[in-house]
Amino acid sequence: MYKLTTLLLSLCFVALLNNCSSDKSSKEDTVEQEAPQTEQTTEATDPEPPATLNTPTVGEREETESDADQDEETGADDKIIDHPIQPGKHSFTLQWIGWDNPGQVEVEFLSDNKYSVKGEQKGTENDDFASINGVLTWEGNQVFQFDGEIISRVSYVNGGETCVKKGPVHFRATGARKYWRLQEKNNCEGGNVVDYFDIFF
Repeated sequence: MYKLTTLLLSLCFVALLNNCSSDKSSKEDTVEQEAPQTEQTTEATDPEPPATLNTPTVGEREETESDADQDEETGADDKIIDHPIQPGKHSFTLQWIGWDNPGQVEVEFLSDNKYSVKGEQKGTENDDFASINGVLTWEGNQVFQFDGEIISRVSYVNGGETCVKKGPVHFRATGARKYWRLQEKNNCEGGNVVDYFDIFF
């Protein structure tokens, strides 16, 4: 009788163990089945940035912020406007003095279509010179109106005397030429003597 009781208890214990193991496996299967659903839900609520969106690196952000600060200091308008003549330095010549050693003018943006221009060309072997100082106003069709003074002195033109031209006069670029030329060409000497004052692109 004792042996029979022991056998029955052993069988019950084994059955109980099997039952617990089966419940554990069932729970693990349930967790594994639910996990993909959780991942899918996460992907749906947290989309990745579009491929066309470029996230700047730290270095790029610092460079962009530095450029923005510089724009505020130097004036961002100069970079936004499509200037008919770029602010900065340009070559400037009068044919009597020569094209091989051009002078230089400084162009600065004022407002609207207006630019200040100032500079000169000097002769390399004498005191010949050409200077310009005034305001250029863009009129369109490759034409600027100039208000100010254009002064020149060439030893063998106009008796070596200074010639002064005052605005309004006009500078114009034609065809494929890379410069604006003064259209009021007559020299103070008169006759057929003409001046070619050029401001290069």
